[in-house]
Amino acid sequence: MNKAIYIFKRFKSRIFKKFAEYFFIYPKNKGCNICGWSGSRFLNDKWHENVICPKCFSSVRHRLFKAAIDEFYKKDLYLLISNKNILHCAPDKCLKKFLKINSKTYTTGDLLREDCDLVIDLCDMKNISNNSYDLLIVFDILEHVESVGNALNEINRVLTKNGHAIFTVPQKDGLKYTIEGNSKLNKKDRERQFGQWDHRRIFGSDFSEMLTNYEFMVTEISDKNFRLEKVLYNGLKPFKKSLNPLATNERKIYFCKKIN
Repeated sequence: MNKAIYIFKRFKSRIFKKFAEYFFIYPKNKGCNICGWSGSRFLNDKWHENVICPKCFSSVRHRLFKAAIDEFYKKDLYLLISNKNILHCAPDKCLKKFLKINSKTYTTGDLLREDCDLVIDLCDMKNISNNSYDLLIVFDILEHVESVGNALNEINRVLTKNGHAIFTVPQKDGLKYTIEGNSKLNKKDRERQFGQWDHRRIFGSDFSEMLTNYEFMVTEISDKNFRLEKVLYNGLKPFKKSLNPLATNERKIYFCKKIN
């Protein structure tokens, strides 16, 4: 990208962010449990209305993860994060500060991004030794990889004994079994079938069983685990279902412990 265009887009993004952050400040009907912002509503994204924090740009999956940590894992924060070696894959900016402050070491990795510590392919992390990390954060990545099985094997390999991985994936409403794409599909076909041109599959409700088959003990958390008042205030689910049949209207966080 041309440097001048990049700088202009960054500047425009910051101006819009500041405008949205303060324009929606009253009444305080909604609040982000990650950055502490509160205001009248969240911003819209491509799929849903009222889901993006105007200050830190967290979305439903990020706030659901933080809510789960605060409510169900607070006493076990040491076991999951504190004094642990963490690898954050395709790192979400809104979570970086929280994870970095609470961890022993915090490493970021991605296949294409230039702002990460490591260049990694989840299907073949040959630059990472066995038993290297206590925790891997893998949010909305497995829909992109060439082979989910290879990625889960590799994640299991680089985790320490009794290590943890935390996953999110896009899941179509009412879909029982994951639909895999043909390798010959072009970009338009992928977007039509899976919602984005760079997606290789769309996951069904069998994702939890899939994780279990790769030797993880799985705890599945959704908005249904929280009081309705908290769900509505923190935006732990989209306030309005998307009309797009491929949209993920009910987010889930998968807390997984390595069992081998």
